[in-house]
Amino acid sequence: MVKKHNYKRNLIPTKWFFFDLSENKNKDVIFSLSKKVGIVFFCSLSEYNYSFFKELQPFIFHCQKNNLRFIIPFSYYWANKYKAFGVMIEQKSFLTKNLKLIRSIKRKFCVVSKIHSIKEAQELEPVSDIVFISPIFSTKSHPNQKPLKNYIFLYLCHLLKRKWVFLLGGMNEKKFKYKKFNSALGFGAITDFKK
Repeated sequence: MVKKHNYKRNLIPTKWFFFDLSENKNKDVIFSLSKKVGIVFFCSLSEYNYSFFKELQPFIFHCQKNNLRFIIPFSYYWANKYKAFGVMIEQKSFLTKNLKLIRSIKRKFCVVSKIHSIKEAQELEPVSDIVFISPIFSTKSHPNQKPLKNYIFLYLCHLLKRKWVFLLGGMNEKKFKYKKFNSALGFGAITDFKK
């Protein structure tokens, strides 16, 4: 769906709130977000099954009512039902082996992925429209995960220059301005939105 050369940049939010359904604090934050912020739904404690997607319903309705763009974990059925802006793919194996499925997904939805290494970038770049490079800084949500080394970060930006690139991991406005690279459109965060 999203091709960098023909998609209007101003239609893609520059900030993304990563909404963890398992955290009660997030449930208040979502209703106070600006209309310029997109939402990425996920759950750190459970699988993405029927009950997860049903539990999202009131938050999805809020997004729809307020014209907020949102991304859900990969499910063609639920993305179609909720009219999602995009679907997040966590691993490439089940998708990249099925080009017919990828083409049908890309006709309707933006395909989004999180990139943590050069290997992931090489695997997911062909199927992704939007990428979140992570982790840029240390985070409270993943305290044991070290930030990317600067040379790896720069190389990932180069590898992914044809995609819409966002930064993730300990990000806020100040850090984004410090770390911004020409190819980065914006950033995603959890803690920064909980102020």
